[in-house]
Amino acid sequence: ACWLASQAVCATPRGERNYASRAISFLESLRSQGQVPPEALIHGIHAAAWQQGNLQKGYWAEKADNMFQDLVLLVGDQTKDNGSITFLAYQNRSFSSQDVCMQAAAWTLEAWSKSNSPGSAQRAQAILDEMVSRNSSYTDNYQHLYLTPEAYSNAILAWSKVGEIERANSLLLETLSIYRRG
Repeated sequence: ACWLASQAVCATPRGERNYASRAISFLESLRSQGQVPPEALIHGIHAAAWQQGNLQKGYWAEKADNMFQDLVLLVGDQTKDNGSITFLAYQNRSFSSQDVCMQAAAWTLEAWSKSNSPGSAQRAQAILDEMVSRNSSYTDNYQHLYLTPEAYSNAILAWSKVGEIERANSLLLETLSIYRRG
């Protein structure tokens, strides 16, 4: 039920621009009740990443990042208790906690790539580094779905936006090397 409510609150109907605000309000409501399920955080991260869009300041990127950190803590706690957990997170497909964290990281990285706020490129790079680290220990057959060239592209974009062209070029060359090796 919470998954459906989260999806409904965070949906992005055409022309409407307050979906991320609704997601934050919904999450605050859940927090006041003492429980924020991972599914609500996932949808909130996605809504904040979309809301960041073409905005210059990173308000929604920061919100997405905060929700991502909450999700990592929550999933880590549940994984310690249960060994591993499975979510019904997207289009009625079952995803592991690792899948969910990788997708949430990708959305958060995308949000930071669209921000010109101080520190946005460094935060995007830190998230990419975390994704690479997670991916290196990932044994699921679906790893190619989450650590894609798009993740690298978003980090490259973030460095370019802040004028760090050499850093962006270095990451581009690293990316090409990785994907040429297969």
